[in-house]
Amino acid sequence: MGKQDDLQDGLCECAAVGWKEGVLHNLREGATPNGEGTGWAGETPLVCAAGSEKKQGEDGSDPLGCVEALLAAGADPNLPQSKDGVTPLCAAVARGHGDRVGLLLQRGADPGLANQRSGETPLSLAKAGGHQQIVEALVSALGGPATALAHASAPLRRSDMGRTCHDSLVMQRVAGN
Repeated sequence: MGKQDDLQDGLCECAAVGWKEGVLHNLREGATPNGEGTGWAGETPLVCAAGSEKKQGEDGSDPLGCVEALLAAGADPNLPQSKDGVTPLCAAVARGHGDRVGLLLQRGADPGLANQRSGETPLSLAKAGGHQQIVEALVSALGGPATALAHASAPLRRSDMGRTCHDSLVMQRVAGN
């Protein structure tokens, strides 16, 4: 394993534990924000940061800052990792990290982009995980209830639409009732 492999692995590791200073160091040293860690079996740094189990501030971690630093360095918010087809947005949604979901959406993550292997969409993951605020954010990012229905593998209810749908008659029309 060479220096570049070490840098990439270090970048993925730092991103996974929410260590922003380590992420910035590895980027300055030449790690690439869209490269996969060799010892990380096809995982990308942005997926590692977006799906980090660490919560903001836990043990001094800053996973949101890691996501921000990687995006600022040119990480593609829609790049799936080769290992399993997971996108950064799907990783953040699956863990219920609303702050990271919001940042990824602001920076161009496609809310309709499904996992390339499983076919799960961010919306179906949010619904399955019971992440109501994330469901509402994704419905809004998708352009509202009518568009969101095409991206949900599970049934949606009016309550899933939150503030984006104020009239139950609209939902009935959208659902074809």
